[in-house]
Amino acid sequence: MTIKKNHEWGVEIDLCPPFIKVRSDHEIGLHLDSKTCNCFVLDGGSLFESLGNPQAPPAIGPARSLPFDVITVVVTQKNFEHTVTAVNDIFIRNKWRHGGWLKGPLFVVTNTGIRQGRQIATRAHPNDGHLDVISIATMNVRQRLLGWSKAKLGNHIPHPKVQVSRATHLVVPVDATQTVVIDKCRYDHVTRISLTIVPDAAHVLIATGLTL
Repeated sequence: MTIKKNHEWGVEIDLCPPFIKVRSDHEIGLHLDSKTCNCFVLDGGSLFESLGNPQAPPAIGPARSLPFDVITVVVTQKNFEHTVTAVNDIFIRNKWRHGGWLKGPLFVVTNTGIRQGRQIATRAHPNDGHLDVISIATMNVRQRLLGWSKAKLGNHIPHPKVQVSRATHLVVPVDATQTVVIDKCRYDHVTRISLTIVPDAAHVLIATGLTL
């Protein structure tokens, strides 16, 4: 069940279920895609950071189990569709030869709200059942660099050139000059992506006594 206002997230359990220790959001997605595991102890990644870098539980024994959402991403490349699972974010920007993220439109869909140490979506929570969307159509280089700096504290919004929205499903066209980055893994020659939030898709185990 997705988190509710004024309620603690997750439950205390007496015994850890089978889990895999992972160091990145991308690694979680690979395990979920291959159906090898849906319970994890974190040692890196943006989901780990969004939880405040929590202490891991004992290998056997009590733990706090936190359900979290993921994003199902259907990627269309040259009329071929394939599906990947994203845990943290999807980033659409210009290819580097076209200016990268410093020029042209930017589009970010985030689950945790964290990107490279920045709190880019202040309302986001990894178990709220929503996609948080940040988009920029036009903004000069100076404003982008300043906004990226302010995002360390989440002070980049509100801004008249930054649009913030929420959804549970999106279909986004991708221009030939753009690159799609899913949990730090780059995809080129993409013409479209379809994004759907999947609530309570997996669980993170942290040490008992921690509240989030």
